[in-house]
Amino acid sequence: MIKTVLLILLLPIASKAVDFYIWQRQLNNQLIRDTVLKWQRETPGTTYCLAGELENDGRQMTVSPEQFLEPAWTTPVIRIHIRNMTRKTEELAKTVIKLHTPWAACRSLQIDLDCPEFKLSYYTSLMQQLRKQLPDYRLSATVLPCHLRHHKEFKSLADACDYFVVQVHALEKDGNDFFIIDRNTALEAIKNAGTFDRPFKIALPFYTHTINGKTIKPDLHIFPELIRHAEKFPKMSGIIAFRLGLPGERDTVSINTVMSACKGEYTPGIIPDWQKHPDGAWHLFLKNRGHFVEKVTLELKWNKNFKILDFDTFNHAAADRRLHTLTLTLPPDGMSVPYLWLRCPNDIDLNKYDPLTVTIKEIAKK
Repeated sequence: MIKTVLLILLLPIASKAVDFYIWQRQLNNQLIRDTVLKWQRETPGTTYCLAGELENDGRQMTVSPEQFLEPAWTTPVIRIHIRNMTRKTEELAKTVIKLHTPWAACRSLQIDLDCPEFKLSYYTSLMQQLRKQLPDYRLSATVLPCHLRHHKEFKSLADACDYFVVQVHALEKDGNDFFIIDRNTALEAIKNAGTFDRPFKIALPFYTHTINGKTIKPDLHIFPELIRHAEKFPKMSGIIAFRLGLPGERDTVSINTVMSACKGEYTPGIIPDWQKHPDGAWHLFLKNRGHFVEKVTLELKWNKNFKILDFDTFNHAAADRRLHTLTLTLPPDGMSVPYLWLRCPNDIDLNKYDPLTVTIKEIAKK
């Protein structure tokens, strides 16, 4: 019995592969290629690529596949906006298949339909039409927590798919406050998904929105709990991160942060690095490890006393007179940017002195 308990405690939180949505509309980009290939070398998983989109105004957007995307590890996604639901499902299925044709080598297809919860029968009919025309393809559909509350109707949709993906995220509003994911709603959705005898995956958000100057972001600290809850259900087959963040992007986090959050190892921080400039001044670079880009006030804790002869700030940062706080916009996750310079006596080496600890004191309200 003791051995069994120890084994459970030692199991990693995310025991299944973490996949990624690639939502960029131009895949012929060296940065995307390098990022995907690096990730697949280190922790291989499936890429879910935006392959086409049917807009509300009738426009169609297509994305061409690139050679670096291995068909066996790629699932194309067709995004369908709600007004397309006025069309017959047979007709819509033909349009979807046409958009999907350049990706046919993948032998898989995911539908992302803006489907109201009272229209699940339409979603089911669409997936059934696609099954008729693509009998050998691996088909999946994205669904929302509200869909899962309609057990009878949803079961028909689930049965029309090889698996379904529960998106436990969306930009929503509670009173005056916006949010991207709600813990209780996500836990309920995962529990409901587990009641169906069908494989399913969970899509977690790793992105932000900016509304009226305020950054709306998910709380990555709750993800290990959600993943542990999901892995109680035998049919849960994996996690998909929305979306793949590229180095330097301001509305996502890095792959390293995604993986650490899914493994229960998320420890964000601000890492200081002193660099001596040829003119004798010391430049303070701050590296963002795991935080989303937003405006913050940092608390500067000086661990050792030394004389500061002069100082000023870079990159729109602002410091108080005693250098106890520094207000700035964080750099993208994984990047290091200089925000402060100072002069001190020549016999002080700040790299060896290690005088500073940096923590977030306050996040700007706007």
